[in-house]
Amino acid sequence: MDLKEKINNYIKIILRYCINLKSGDLLLLWCNNNTNYFAEELYKYVVANFDIDVEIFDSSKNNNESIDKLQLNWKNLGYKTLWLYSPIFDDNSMLISPPINYSIVCVPTSHWARKLFGDKVIAEDCLDFMWERYLTICRVDTQNFIEKYHQHVKNLLHKSNILNNLRLHYLDFCSTNGTKIRVELHYDSKWISCCGVDDNNNYFIKCLPTEEVFVSPLKHGTQGIVYSTQDIVVYDFVVQDCWLRFDKGKVVDFGAKTNKDKLAKLLDIDNARFLGEVAIVPHNNPISCLGILWQDTSIDENASCHFAIGQSYRDTISDGLKMSKEQLINLGLNQSQIHLDFLIGSADMCIIGTDFLDNTIEILNNGEWCL
Repeated sequence: MDLKEKINNYIKIILRYCINLKSGDLLLLWCNNNTNYFAEELYKYVVANFDIDVEIFDSSKNNNESIDKLQLNWKNLGYKTLWLYSPIFDDNSMLISPPINYSIVCVPTSHWARKLFGDKVIAEDCLDFMWERYLTICRVDTQNFIEKYHQHVKNLLHKSNILNNLRLHYLDFCSTNGTKIRVELHYDSKWISCCGVDDNNNYFIKCLPTEEVFVSPLKHGTQGIVYSTQDIVVYDFVVQDCWLRFDKGKVVDFGAKTNKDKLAKLLDIDNARFLGEVAIVPHNNPISCLGILWQDTSIDENASCHFAIGQSYRDTISDGLKMSKEQLINLGLNQSQIHLDFLIGSADMCIIGTDFLDNTIEILNNGEWCL
C-alpha cells in the first residue's frame, strides 16, 4: 500500500468516525497556514463523494475577534467542524465555542516533521517519512483498516462501559519503577472513551489518534508517589525523569532531572498541584510500539497510562456538562488554568480497582487490560 492510499484511508476514517459525516450535513474545515494543504485534500474528497456544503476556514488569516463571532455563527447554523491541527509553529487559534460536533485531528506538516526527524532524514523526505509513521499510529495502514478501526472504537466504548458499571471508589497504580499511588473517585464518576455524542445523539470521535479511557479523580483523594515514564514536553522545554509525591490530593514534593525549576513554576499555578485526569491505556498499542516522542500531548498521552495535573473534565461526572463551576468544585473536581498530562504507564504497570463495597478487581496487569 503506497502513501497516497494510506492518506486516503486516513481521510475516510476522519469523515466516517470522527464526525460521522452524512449527506445533507454542513462541514467546516478549520485549518491554518500550516495545515491548509490537507484541508484542500479533504475538500476535494468531500465534494467528490458527498452531497453537502463544505467550507475551509484558515484561522491564520483572521483576527481573534472575528473568529469568536464566526464560531458562534457556525454553531448556530449546525456545522460539523474538523480542526486540522499541527503542534509545531501552530497559530494556536482554538475552537472557542464548539459546534454541534467537532473533532480534532493532527496533520503532519513540514515544520513538525523537520523538528522530529530532521537529524535522521533529508529535508525533502521528512514529511513523507512522518506521514508513514503517523498513519501507522492511526491504524489506517492495512487493507482491512475500516473493520479494524471499527473494532478499536467498540473496544474503547466497551472498556469505559465496564468501568462505569464497576462503580469504582479507588484505583491503585503500582510499577517496579517505584510508582505506588492511590486515587479516589466520586460515586458518580463517569469514565469516558474516544467517543462523544452530539445534540442529535450521533456518535463521533473527539480526537485522532486515541487509545485512552479516562476519568477525573476527587481533588483531595490522591495518596502516594508516581514516576513519569516519558519526557514531558511543556511549551518550549522538556522535563525528564519527573516524580511527584501526593498527600491528601496535593503534590507535596517533586523532582526532575531537567527543568525542575520550570516545573515548579507550573505547579505554583492555581490548583496545579492536584490531579484533573487519570487515564488507562494498554502498553501494547501502536503509539507505544513505535516509540516516537511526537512532542504533542494529544498524541504522546495515548502511548500509555497517564495522569494530568490541573483542570478536570466536567463530562467525567454524571450531568457534569449541566453543572456550574461552583457545583463541580463542591463535588470535588479540580478547577485550574492548566491541564498537563504526563505518562506513568509501563510494561509492568498494574492497576487494582476497589468498589464502594470494598470488592477488588484487577484492571490492568503487566500493562494490559484484564477486563
